[in-house]
Amino acid sequence: MTLPEPAELVPGLDRWRELPAAQQPTWPDRPALDAVLKTLSTVPPIVAPAEIDNLREQLAQVAQGKAFLLQGGDCAETFDLNTEPHLQSTTRTLLQMAVVLGHVQRGGTPSPFARVLATRFGLAAVDAVHDGRSGVMVALRGTEIVRVPLSAATAQLKLVPAERYAEAEVFFG
Repeated sequence: MTLPEPAELVPGLDRWRELPAAQQPTWPDRPALDAVLKTLSTVPPIVAPAEIDNLREQLAQVAQGKAFLLQGGDCAETFDLNTEPHLQSTTRTLLQMAVVLGHVQRGGTPSPFARVLATRFGLAAVDAVHDGRSGVMVALRGTEIVRVPLSAATAQLKLVPAERYAEAEVFFG
């Protein structure tokens, strides 16, 4: 069984190929570029149609205010700087931000304060990575976002005082 080409399924899908590529770099070795393009044309896409549909559904949830969108990246990235350590660092930062947002989100519908706090946590985590700091987490101390060594944060078991549960019961039922 032969599957139809994507352009056959969606009219106009390849229209982008006819548009001018105004920001293309100067390719010093055109035959090498052509060889890469030929190879890429023979491999399956890196994103499956089901993933695209899932993303559309998730973005619809974001648009309706029912979910967060955590977007990361650097618009000035270059291929030569995308080394494995760099990608691992970026992925680690995004995962840390997602964990913070997940914890905030589990508290119920995020308030404006929770949204700002999550943003501040995310920015502080990115700053820590940018500064080359690992083995730290970000925390709220008073009104300040601080870096705390993971060893200090996990050195001893910290229990929530029983009266805090009673306070939470009053506010959240």
